[in-house]
Amino acid sequence: MENHLKSFRSDDCVGPLKIDHEEYVTIKFILIRQAYSKIREKCLHFNIQGIESYCPMEFFTKTVEVSINSLENILKYMTDETSVLHKHGSIVSRVLGKLLYKETKKVIYDRKVHRLQLNFIYDYYLLDELIRDDYKIKCLKVFVWRNSCNKNTKENLDHHCVICLEDFLPKENVVPIIPCGHVFHQDCITKWFHEHFRCPICKTYPSIS
Repeated sequence: MENHLKSFRSDDCVGPLKIDHEEYVTIKFILIRQAYSKIREKCLHFNIQGIESYCPMEFFTKTVEVSINSLENILKYMTDETSVLHKHGSIVSRVLGKLLYKETKKVIYDRKVHRLQLNFIYDYYLLDELIRDDYKIKCLKVFVWRNSCNKNTKENLDHHCVICLEDFLPKENVVPIIPCGHVFHQDCITKWFHEHFRCPICKTYPSIS
């Protein structure tokens, strides 16, 4: 299922990153330029889990690789093992490290900028919300209902769709969930998939095989 998730990755965003069995998060990075006349050395200001840290800006202006490695060490130092920034430190560092390299190079010689403040914005998702629409469509194997040869699984749910509670009519388009085999109206299961990508009866995740 991991191969069929939407991607939010960009120059200033990473994710989805797995938190728990069916919970994910995306992290957007915000850099704010600040001017403080009393600060002599240009620095990068981190505030992670209530812990503040100031790092010389020059650490991130040497090369992209140095910027990535510096950031990875900072995240290991500032976060505990349960933090998403710790668990996915290498992924976060590769994206954020490149961003920091690019942004610090822009302001390192700018006299109006003495500090870059780094903020993290978290957006949380359940697995069902992240399944790509093109994969959902591929999972809809439409066929025509025929009372004589089709049943709605061993439990036999009286040949009706449990979403709308209407009976299946002869020659009506229906969709079976693979691999469980439960059957639904095409329109009903298509709408259901927008919010819940699993069988309404047994909660199995559909597949295209």
